[in-house]
Amino acid sequence: MGEILSMSKYGKSKLGKFIDLHQLSQQYIADICSVRRETVNRWCNLKDDLSPVQRITHDHINKLIHGLYQERDLDVNPEDIVDDTILKSRFVPCVGIMDSDTETVILRKFDDVQFAAHYPDDYRCIKLSLPSRSHYFIIKEKKHLPSSAFIGNKGGLIVFKDVKKHPYFGVDFKINHIGEKEIGVTGIKDFRTLLYEDHEKILAPSQKIFKADTIDYIQFFVGTDIIYE
Repeated sequence: MGEILSMSKYGKSKLGKFIDLHQLSQQYIADICSVRRETVNRWCNLKDDLSPVQRITHDHINKLIHGLYQERDLDVNPEDIVDDTILKSRFVPCVGIMDSDTETVILRKFDDVQFAAHYPDDYRCIKLSLPSRSHYFIIKEKKHLPSSAFIGNKGGLIVFKDVKKHPYFGVDFKINHIGEKEIGVTGIKDFRTLLYEDHEKILAPSQKIFKADTIDYIQFFVGTDIIYE
């Protein structure tokens, strides 16, 4: 049931009404979004200008949409849970296409892609075409140097200084500094392990080491989206 910790005299937000409609709890929403229950309560209550006491962020919108779809089979339209202008264009620039055999990416501008989720303006996507559907790997536009302290335990796109060398994409990998000259990319799951339900088709993890001075920048992987054709 959609319990409320405290109820604003100005009423409930769209999210608060959504929780009641689907007989969910604020704690359940908090668990999906990895926040405190009090935070969800602020999302659910309106203030005097009829906007939420606290605005839900893009990242939490996406977590909630994907979580409800996976756990409850609910196909949520963001406009049904968000009250204000945080919702922007659903289109995300597609900046590359992945080679399904080599895990490398051909970077060039493609048409923007429309998703159900509303991703922030600084998100980009990389397309992997499969029979009957396309998987899109979502990355943040911000570029990180190979010496960045934030690189460890991340996944993403490695772009090399040599423009003739295609960027390398890894999902669920760890980048560890090895001295000052190399970056070891370990524990990479072949991206196809995310896509196949038949475990017999899952390939063994690949392991690579790249010279740090050959890397131009790294962009972090933040999730995937699917469009069925």
